[in-house]
Amino acid sequence: MHKSNEQIDIPLNDRALALLPNCGFREDNVFSVYSNQPLNRYLKDAASLAGINKPISFHCSRHTFATLLLNREIPIEAVSKLLGHKDIKTTQIYAKILPKTKLNAVRVLDSLKNG
Repeated sequence: MHKSNEQIDIPLNDRALALLPNCGFREDNVFSVYSNQPLNRYLKDAASLAGINKPISFHCSRHTFATLLLNREIPIEAVSKLLGHKDIKTTQIYAKILPKTKLNAVRVLDSLKNG
């Protein structure tokens, strides 16, 4: 569920499915919906097990998810749907561009010939 009380379906890639127990999850709902407090606690436990010693929250993970996809040139419309946004302007808030992406963008100019 989302703030709008509409269900959001997010497909899992093969790598994510491989991390799940072999319980036949393919088309069914995989995760129960938690409130932010327990979900953030589970995220912190998972981060600790992974050796990540930085603050993490569900909100932070959504920003990371969006940033990674956008910086791999996934269309913002697709990212918006995956985040469950009704307005693409909301997704644009998540659109943090990595320094490497900016550098690659200006390097395109190197391939242009003088006028």
